[in-house]
Amino acid sequence: MIKCIIFDVGNVLTSENIDAVFDELNGLLGKKVFSRKSNIHRQYLSGKITENSYYATLSKKAKIPREKLRKLAINKYKEIIKPRKNVLLLAKLLKEKGYKISIISNISPDHKRIKKSLGLFKDFSPVILSCDIGYQK
Repeated sequence: MIKCIIFDVGNVLTSENIDAVFDELNGLLGKKVFSRKSNIHRQYLSGKITENSYYATLSKKAKIPREKLRKLAINKYKEIIKPRKNVLLLAKLLKEKGYKISIISNISPDHKRIKKSLGLFKDFSPVILSCDIGYQK
């Protein structure tokens, strides 16, 4: 008997394309600064380094002010993230039917903050995020 349904966040509860965001950011900056495959990004997703450390490292590498990189990345991400209302409604209906609904997702601290402000996590328990537990799924 199924008792719990686990959701991912990116491209499940939300519509987003991080690769496209990183490509656009790199284009705006005129150099490759952001990469999902980089070791620094993996450390950031796993909560092994802080948001300040992540952007400070990128800043040093790219010779671009840390705060400029951070603001640019966060603003660009806010432009593309769209909650999938139909999936969120489905999750809520499943919860009302007695299923436990939870989240397991790889997510960075800045994206966690944005998604939390959108109320994406409020109906889910537990919410297990890579940046909080130190491991990616």
